[in-house]
Amino acid sequence: MQIFFVAYFVSLSYKFYLARPKCPNLLQGVKGMSLFERDSALKGKRNAFGKDKLPAGQHVTLKFPVLTYGATQYIDTKTWQLKLNGLVEQPLTLTWEDFMALPQVTITADFHCVTRWSMLDKTWTGVPIAEVLKLVQLKPDAKAVMVHCYGGYTTNLTLDALCDDDVLLCHSWEGKPLTPEHGAPCRLLVPKTLCMEKVPSG
Repeated sequence: MQIFFVAYFVSLSYKFYLARPKCPNLLQGVKGMSLFERDSALKGKRNAFGKDKLPAGQHVTLKFPVLTYGATQYIDTKTWQLKLNGLVEQPLTLTWEDFMALPQVTITADFHCVTRWSMLDKTWTGVPIAEVLKLVQLKPDAKAVMVHCYGGYTTNLTLDALCDDDVLLCHSWEGKPLTPEHGAPCRLLVPKTLCMEKVPSG
């Protein structure tokens, strides 16, 4: 995975203010409901930011759908690298061992996909992006990032969005390691942004 710091940003996504750990689990007892009933149960509900728990046009799923760019990538942690370059004073490359030695957290966050499905109140474990950014010095004109992944997928976001306090480079979901279909061994998670199904490993 490569995070390339740049001086400009072209908007490719929409921003929502999604659930944080303090939000109650609003889906308890809804497994037997239809899609319409699940969505209706969340109508008028608010998350910790005072925004709609289920954004307009989204539908609740109880599964973790697989939707990816190109073929699924199978990346060995022995060869995986995280590269930080672009508008930084000194480019940096981390191995898997370097990455896993950084401080880790587990958060509860919702996941809203651009294909209109939403998973709510899921746990994600990984390294806060803030811990990674401590390792490099950004140049003053760095305003955004391009994230490059194995398989050729790229995405961009503003530096402000990347630096939010709940952004993770996560390796586990619901207490288990990510599978290759969901971005193993590591994926970028930006909970407040409407997402592609994964920003996969790279």
